[in-house]
Amino acid sequence: MGDFTKSFSFEEAIISPTHVVCSVKLLPFSLGHWTFLDSYASPLLSSDPYPEEVSNDPNENFKNCIRHILLFVMVCGNSYEDNKRLIDDKEFFDITKETLETKVSEYIKCNKNWNIYVEVNAVKEYLNYYMNSMPNFVETGPPSPPSGIDWKANVYAVLKNEYGYTENQIMNFSMRRVYQECTVFAAKSGSIKVKPKMQIDAEKQAAEMVAKIKSGKIRMEDVVK
Repeated sequence: MGDFTKSFSFEEAIISPTHVVCSVKLLPFSLGHWTFLDSYASPLLSSDPYPEEVSNDPNENFKNCIRHILLFVMVCGNSYEDNKRLIDDKEFFDITKETLETKVSEYIKCNKNWNIYVEVNAVKEYLNYYMNSMPNFVETGPPSPPSGIDWKANVYAVLKNEYGYTENQIMNFSMRRVYQECTVFAAKSGSIKVKPKMQIDAEKQAAEMVAKIKSGKIRMEDVVK
């Protein structure tokens, strides 16, 4: 039957929400998307709510933001294979860019209430869904010293060398899948211990109870009754 764990992921069984920016449906945010956007120095990857202003002219700042949004949706609307082709195949790049710009331009013109801040917020919600999905865990040993290796490169090495995934598979995995795979590997190797939701909730309730006791909102004798 083969290795079930390599052909199926619990994350894949969950129907991910649809994310749309400027009428363009985005693919699940992947390691490949992150790598490409990182190489393009996309300011939309930062925690800043809006790209830094480049001029005192509001129109120029608007155009700059639009350029970054167009680049973002071009990258995240395509697979890893197509993003590589966009770099290597000028004709494919020109056609894709023209089609995308036309679609986005028509969308903006047809929507009187269109707002660039809404679009940037949609980008942030999309990134937050995928990039802030690391499971809760505790380290079982002393913290590892910094290796100097880029985190994405380290993750790629684990998925390729330990699980045997291909480059295209790894770079097309959503970040939720990447986090899941790496957390499972780290837990198996004994370097971390994953916390189940029940334990997290219990610890949170205990911490809240201790805080109330310390503040005097709850008396200790009432707790032990």
